[in-house]
Amino acid sequence: MYQEFTVTSVDINKATKHISVGFSNDVDPDSITPKTLYISTGDNGDVVKIKWSVDGYVLTIDVLDEIIPNIEYYLIITTDVINAMGDNLKNRLKQKFVYESTVRNRCKILSPVQNEEFDKNEVEFKLDEILNNDDSDFINSFYIQIAKDWLFENIITDPKLVNRDSVKLNINFNGQVYARARIQQDENNYGEWSESIVISINDDDEKDVVINNDPIFYQDIEIISEPEQGETPKSFIIEFDTEIDERTIEDSILLLKRKI
Repeated sequence: MYQEFTVTSVDINKATKHISVGFSNDVDPDSITPKTLYISTGDNGDVVKIKWSVDGYVLTIDVLDEIIPNIEYYLIITTDVINAMGDNLKNRLKQKFVYESTVRNRCKILSPVQNEEFDKNEVEFKLDEILNNDDSDFINSFYIQIAKDWLFENIITDPKLVNRDSVKLNINFNGQVYARARIQQDENNYGEWSESIVISINDDDEKDVVINNDPIFYQDIEIISEPEQGETPKSFIIEFDTEIDERTIEDSILLLKRKI
C-alpha cells in the first residue's frame, strides 16, 4: 500500500542541542544538503551551523553554533528531500523553537577597553552585570571567552567566574585576541553575549607555542656536540647546552633529516 512521504515527528532537546526528525519512509541521505535542511534565526535569518546524519527514516541534527537564548529559531526541511523510492517530501517543514533561559541580565566588559594594548600576557578583566529590570536579581556569575578570531572558533581560554566580577588572566598568545562575556547561572541558563572587544598582546619576553594545551616558551639553545659534517653514522648523540622539552623532539628530528 502506497504511503506518502511525510514528517511524522520532531524531537528537540534544547539542553544538548540535539534534534531528531522522524519520517514515514527511509530517507535518501544524498537528498539532505544545506539547501534542503537548515536552521535559521527568526529575527535576521542567520543560518546556524549544524551537522546531520541519516539512519533509515530518522534524521538526527546537532547544532554546532552557540545558541542565543530567548529568540526564535526555525528548523526548515524542504520538499526537495526524497525517500529511498524517489518520492519528494509532501509538505515543507518549518518548525519554530526557542532555547528559553531564565537569565535576562546582560553583561558589559568594563576593562580592558576596545583596542587596548598590553606588553605582558597578564590581563585583568572587570565585568558589569546589567539588570534586566528593577525586579531582577544579581546573578554575579560570568563566563568569559578569549579567542584568536572574531568568530570565537579558536578559543584560547574560557574561564567561569562565580560570585566575582573580575579576574586576572594569563593569555598565552601574542597578537590580537578577541574577548566577550555573558551572565551564566548554569550550563543551560545564560544571557546574551556582551559586545566583543579586540585587544593586542605583545610580550617580548615570551613567545608561546601550545602543545597539548601546555604553554612552551622559546629561548635560544645551542648544540654543543654533534656528528662531524659529512659523516653518516647509523646512530649518534646530540648534546644541547640546556634541557629541552621532549614534546618538541619530533619536529627537531625532522629538521635534522632535512639538513642531512
